[in-house]
Amino acid sequence: MKPPALRDYRTGGLSAYCADHADAARDLMDAVLRGLPAGLGRVASPFLPLADRISDRWLARADDPYRAEIAANRAALGRSGVFAFNLSYEWGCTSAALPGAGAPQLMRVLDWPFEGIGARVELVRLSGPAGEWAAATWPGVSGVLQAVAPGRFAAALNQAPERRSSLGRAAAWTQGRARVLRSRGWAPAHLLRHVVETAPTFAKARARLRDEPVCAPVIYTLSGTRPHEVCVIERLEAQAATHEPRNGEGAAAANHFRHLDAPGRWRPRGMLSEQRAAEADALTKAMQPDGLRPPVLNTLTRLAMTMSADGDVALCGYENGRPATGVLRVRL
Repeated sequence: MKPPALRDYRTGGLSAYCADHADAARDLMDAVLRGLPAGLGRVASPFLPLADRISDRWLARADDPYRAEIAANRAALGRSGVFAFNLSYEWGCTSAALPGAGAPQLMRVLDWPFEGIGARVELVRLSGPAGEWAAATWPGVSGVLQAVAPGRFAAALNQAPERRSSLGRAAAWTQGRARVLRSRGWAPAHLLRHVVETAPTFAKARARLRDEPVCAPVIYTLSGTRPHEVCVIERLEAQAATHEPRNGEGAAAANHFRHLDAPGRWRPRGMLSEQRAAEADALTKAMQPDGLRPPVLNTLTRLAMTMSADGDVALCGYENGRPATGVLRVRL
């Protein structure tokens, strides 16, 4: 199997990446719509122009720095849904930052229900005010879910647990979207991108991910250049708990809160969140990207990645519980 492609957009950035791979971006959006359960993709398609307008207005009110880029991507693709797609927030994940002799290694496993995206993942080299960085991503996606900034840090985003409602899951989802629309905090994936672009050190990245307001709960995992620089940051919109283990231990996260005293009732996201976190806790070294094992590996797994601030990256796409690509191994 071919490994994921390595793209170099240190000049031009993610907007040029989308424009150069517009057909792939359209194909990705189609795969996401097809992957919605119970034929919801066909139902949702007519509402994408409205969803775009709502998303665009929210980005404008929040003064989001990536709004213009998303608008340019929408123009390049010539279709509705780009704004809404970039503000979707329905994935699960497992992450672990594992200390070693040098820079800690961050193991990242992304679970998402949409078939086909694992086979399409790519590693894109980019540049920002604080230096070079790289993300495992897809054309048309402006937010960052996992990235490494050589010489600075590596980071990943996990979806936080779901707020429960006495009226059921549909009501909880609606209430969550209403909270987002009222908020002027960062979209979690946009905050992670901004930090990777602008934060010069692990300490600065940790402070920004911990302190900046966000529009929805989120969990960040961060590793730096020194053995002790590992942490998990669990976030509510304006509240945070940072777990920084000592004595050579790692820091792991799945899709439930383990350190944050979060008021209300919460439901873990994804499959077997507690078991995935326990498996990650037990690791002394990262699983190989093409060698995952259950429960970290499951039918929703779409990519596995290891990365460290010394620039070593390994990436593998997954579909149906098994590798869908070879392993891309690079030193940036």
